Amino acid sequence: MTTVTATALAQFPDRPSAYDLRVYHVAEEELETLERVLRELALPMMPDHGMEAIGVWADRGSNMLYQISRHDSLEAIKGNWDRLHADPRWQAGLKALRQDRIVVQGVRTTLLTGIAGLPPFAGATAA
Repeated sequence: MTTVTATALAQFPDRPSAYDLRVYHVAEEELETLERVLRELALPMMPDHGMEAIGVWADRGSNMLYQISRHDSLEAIKGNWDRLHADPRWQAGLKALRQDRIVVQGVRTTLLTGIAGLPPFAGATAA
């Protein structure tokens, strides 16, 4: 299994700095399905539930997908995901895209906070 070390995400004065790193262990042959779930369903719905997608990356060799999302606070993260997963649009869309297949074998979530003065990603600058 691939290990990700989350270093730092910046704290900008105009944007709260609470993030979650979700690491998905994807079932064999299902990475494209998860990408569709994110592209067509999860990412468009995230703003409705207090989340902003920062980025999504895949390690195709190990069937791992990594997603970082921004939230208003660390305390809000679980509730934001719970509300998204309870949304009838999510439930219907997920059922249609998965077609009763197991797509994700496991998810590991790490909560992250920004460090003032450091950029969120290498090469980025604060506005």
